[in-house]
Amino acid sequence: MLWQAVLPAPAYGQTWQVTEFELYGDAPVDEHDWIAEESASIQPALSDEMIQDIEEFLGQTAKLYAKLGFADPVAKGAIDSVVIGKNGRKVIRVYVYPTENGPGGWYSSGKPCAMPVTSRKVLNINTFNRYKGKQVSDAAYQTLAHELFHAVQRASDSHTQCGLSDWISEGTADAVAYFASNKLRKTQFKLERRNIQTIKLYGARGYNTPLNKPEDALGGYLTSSFWRYLAEVSAASRQGIVHPGAAPADEDYRYLADLLNTPYTDKLTPDNEIKWLNRWMRTYPHIRTNLATAYSGFVTTFAEILHTRVGQLSFIPDPTEWEPRWLKRLFGRCPFVGHVSDFDSLQHQIVIKENGAACFFIMVDPNTNQSAIKIELVGTDVKAMQQLRIGMQDGSFLSAPILSSRSEDYAVQVVASWTFPALKNTRMTFVVANMASEPERSQSVTPDFQIMAGNYRFTLGGGEVGPVLPGIYGPQQMTPPASSGKPNPTKPTRKKLAEKKQADALRDPAMQLSPVGKANRKNYADPTECNLTQKQLNLCDAQLLIDLQVVGFPAQRAMLAADSFESPQSFLGVNPNNLDEIRQVSAILDQEIAAIDGRKIRIAVPKIDYGFSGQFDNAELIVAKANDSHYQYRAYGPTVRDGNRTYHQPPNGRVHIKTYSPTQLSGTFEADLIDEANPGPDEAPLVATQIRGEFLIPSPWRGDDDFQVDEQSTRQALIQNTLKTTPFGAAPIQAIIENMSAPPADLCAAGITDAELSAMGFKSGCGNQTESTSAVTTPHCRCDCAVHQQESAQTACQSQCQTAWQTCPSPASETAGDKTLAAQAAELDALLKAKNLPDAIREANIATFRALPEPQRLQLLEQFRQ
Repeated sequence: MLWQAVLPAPAYGQTWQVTEFELYGDAPVDEHDWIAEESASIQPALSDEMIQDIEEFLGQTAKLYAKLGFADPVAKGAIDSVVIGKNGRKVIRVYVYPTENGPGGWYSSGKPCAMPVTSRKVLNINTFNRYKGKQVSDAAYQTLAHELFHAVQRASDSHTQCGLSDWISEGTADAVAYFASNKLRKTQFKLERRNIQTIKLYGARGYNTPLNKPEDALGGYLTSSFWRYLAEVSAASRQGIVHPGAAPADEDYRYLADLLNTPYTDKLTPDNEIKWLNRWMRTYPHIRTNLATAYSGFVTTFAEILHTRVGQLSFIPDPTEWEPRWLKRLFGRCPFVGHVSDFDSLQHQIVIKENGAACFFIMVDPNTNQSAIKIELVGTDVKAMQQLRIGMQDGSFLSAPILSSRSEDYAVQVVASWTFPALKNTRMTFVVANMASEPERSQSVTPDFQIMAGNYRFTLGGGEVGPVLPGIYGPQQMTPPASSGKPNPTKPTRKKLAEKKQADALRDPAMQLSPVGKANRKNYADPTECNLTQKQLNLCDAQLLIDLQVVGFPAQRAMLAADSFESPQSFLGVNPNNLDEIRQVSAILDQEIAAIDGRKIRIAVPKIDYGFSGQFDNAELIVAKANDSHYQYRAYGPTVRDGNRTYHQPPNGRVHIKTYSPTQLSGTFEADLIDEANPGPDEAPLVATQIRGEFLIPSPWRGDDDFQVDEQSTRQALIQNTLKTTPFGAAPIQAIIENMSAPPADLCAAGITDAELSAMGFKSGCGNQTESTSAVTTPHCRCDCAVHQQESAQTACQSQCQTAWQTCPSPASETAGDKTLAAQAAELDALLKAKNLPDAIREANIATFRALPEPQRLQLLEQFRQ
């Protein structure tokens, strides 16, 4: 693959001076000639087979470490005990003796940091309780590899007088030792899997405490899980694949050899250590991202391995407690916040330490027809909000926030926003990582999250609750399936579940429909002064526009944009190279939408400020009729006169705003509706029907021009998503964005605004999107005679298809229908040019428009005229 060819390879594979070992039955002391001493008997006695196995294992481990590029402890003076062995060659003497209160083994690095007190740099083995039986235990193999790795650390260029802190020194030693023992002896740790040692085997430490400041000494060892994750990321990059998430993965510790051979020159503090690590990660070719990005990927993924790697926690009798206890172990607590429904938002405040993580979970109402969950946060501290990255439990849909801010009365108001697919029938657990891009500057935060889905519904004429979608949203069982207690490496990720949901829906395109809402604060460059009558009749320039509509491929699927580069429409379930298929699906959706009463409702009230709550009796209210693209329902009353001036048909919709903030807009609406097809006299309009409904709209800040999108955070959000599907780091992703002529189509379909796309680095935007997905189609030239007329209008196709078109028959004389189509296409072209759409997107729109049936063309024109 391309990135494999361009990535520089670090030094790999070297030879150590001494890779043979010999056990010595005594403790190293300083008082006598320890080199010449004869070995005492090893107590408790080890069989000759066990001694040979230990010596061979240490030799094999040394060669493995050398192959991975780790420093030679003998050559660098990190091991003193090189003697001529019984075989007549140089060997490393390993001291073996029992001590009841000591660990299973240790490395004495020399005064002043030695344990026990000795100036000798030696390896020690405690045989008191680790070597009983006829075979070396799995834990003993891991201990041997662990202690030898401490000698490697002492020999590395990053070594300080007493070594780096435990989260690095003990965490890396444990991770590498588990890797070595498994690779060389196929260790399974069956005994440890049946007791509390499971947490050490997998490195289940409390990551609610700072990564670089574990809560206790054991936490340093348990940080092995983080270093193991980096080995998996590095291995995936070398193989040119994406890290598999919570599923078992290959490990490659060459990255760690490179890190430890990077000099550490700062004062030894946890903050300086994390700064050193972050600086190195940005440049290492098989990681090449900052620590904050990698750490958030790690904690979200690690939360899930209980199901894919660990399986069961045998020391906990109740299986239903396994996941809660696991998450509590990792994050201190993981509370249930509540059920997300269509018209209620949840609020959850949480304390997260600097460089730490937290979690919470929700359940989605099984009767909702929404496909997305919004998590939003309002504050004033931009730096604190930039630190927060949120992902679903297995690392799916992990993202930095999109930040937007506005200034008001010398204060800055900031909104952070994340979007996730709504997964029903499953517990949705979110992990929040709190780490700054410069992690030594991270700070503890107490975010107050708002969590919501958003929807609208109504009754029209006192009848059925609408909008009435095709019958696909029946009640569903919410109870999650019980765990089998066995690890399932193929367990589908949350992302796979979301993709399957869409693939299933594609079999019936109508299942793609979803009601969504959007709010826009409509401003004018030169607003006119309004008198009292104008205000009463809602004729002032500044308005709050509320659009409620049924759409296909709804805006909330933004998080699937991570797949955009390789397959722009893959998550839509449509072949991006088959324009006819896209047109066919679009036409089906258009027909389904056109048959829905209330498929689109527009409400306009005078512009209000955030914090407003109250009633309007003069709201504009327009409701789309089923199967009628020419006439609509409107809320207006008799003609009103004010002196010599006539105000024709003033609006009289009634709207109650319950909540209006940058993160949500909720309320109710009702009106007597006039049918434009038969409105009756101006003095006494005919009431055709009544409407009554409610709405909850997430993220109204997106429709507020006073909010400015933060470029850095938006770009980081896109890059972090894309890292889930590309193995070559952040810099090439940025280069891809800068070289693209237009954004991927699914980013447009996902509702990403032009301002956000610009912040990401795209040179052009999507323009005004309509209900039809055809507006975001990438140009594709078939060069067939059957579509010669349509494609000849596209600049891109003129050059590609010139030769093929030479064989096409001459076109017949133009019919009345052809003239009508040409006029409609010309009108749409003018409308698109007025919106400053890029030529490629405009031409694709025109080509798709020409292929649509007459009703859909008329509907599309009407939408662009508004």
